[in-house]
Amino acid sequence: MLDAVRYVVDNRIQWANLPADFPPYRRVHAFARRWHVTGLLAELHDRLRDCASRRGASGRDGGDRGRSASSLGPPLHGPSAPGLQHTEHRRHQPPPRT
Repeated sequence: MLDAVRYVVDNRIQWANLPADFPPYRRVHAFARRWHVTGLLAELHDRLRDCASRRGASGRDGGDRGRSASSLGPPLHGPSAPGLQHTEHRRHQPPPRT
């Protein structure tokens, strides 16, 4: 699931254009929404960033020394992640009164 979410983010594609070798896009999107709403994607991003910065500081990263976080690609959360914007509120609001 995480690979599928990362594929959508990296390639900036729509969920429906997810290749067939991943699980069905509706299922992947449901997982990504749940992870986003619960803060799991933000936590994962923060932990990976911290791990990468520790590796860079200790010099154990091989050839990636000096790479900025922005060169690693967009984060898995926030407005830059396609399709992860919070939209549930629309479904739960009553129709406007006329």
